[in-house]
Amino acid sequence: MRTLPKSVKKDRDATELVAKYFFEQAPVTGKWSLRAGVEKDCGGWEKQGLERYVRDFALMATKGLFSFDTDVIQGEGLYYLVAIPAHPLSVDDLPVNIKEILSHTLAPLRLKGCAYINGPTTESW
Repeated sequence: MRTLPKSVKKDRDATELVAKYFFEQAPVTGKWSLRAGVEKDCGGWEKQGLERYVRDFALMATKGLFSFDTDVIQGEGLYYLVAIPAHPLSVDDLPVNIKEILSHTLAPLRLKGCAYINGPTTESW
């Protein structure tokens, strides 16, 4: 269900460095919004509450990232867009070491208009 690109699976240390960068060091670049339909995709806010569910997705979106969750939806493992940055991050704005790590994972799509990503397709990135 939670498939990941090979480049992410093969280097745990690099993955943790990127996560640490975005959680602790990346600057806030602006506001964010929720994608319409995300409440249905996540099973509703009753499970854990809107604020608790959205917290980390919103944090990543304030740093310019399109923030996705993953689940089985209609019998298929999918990533679904949760939070949308008002000011998307450019790779050119990243520190050299983070840019280098991320250069190993290239997706053949534009995240701006992408509400869903089929999980297994990410394995080829």
